[in-house]
Amino acid sequence: DFIRNNKADRSLLSSMCSEAIKAVCQMIFLDNFTHGDLHPGNVLVSSDCKFILLDVGIVTQHSEADHKLISDILAAFIRCDGRKAGRLMIDDSNARLASVGDHSVEEEGFIEKIESMTMKASGKDYLMEKLGAYITEICDAASTHH
Repeated sequence: DFIRNNKADRSLLSSMCSEAIKAVCQMIFLDNFTHGDLHPGNVLVSSDCKFILLDVGIVTQHSEADHKLISDILAAFIRCDGRKAGRLMIDDSNARLASVGDHSVEEEGFIEKIESMTMKASGKDYLMEKLGAYITEICDAASTHH
């Protein structure tokens, strides 16, 4: 509702997007957790434009290795190196899945999807304007390829 009600105020939406990124970075890098079910239905915006996260029953704490991986993946995205970001995600997924005798499927397909998304985000369709769509693409690719 907040976005629909404020879609004409580009400055406010841009500011809120920046605040959302800061909140997620604080959650991951300072508070050392990730919300396990973060989607628009679990985010409210208060009347004073503060984010309120709902349904925080599923959270993940991060190890030092997790922090390094997240930093390396973000750095690859920032450098528009989708292949590297995709490879880092596949390698981590395979390491985790190996403990249950499983592995990623169609790895090159996943990497190509991440690379394509990265190229779109670096073009005229600026990343921040379509961040939700890019996160959805990553999640869809991850679920398709484990």
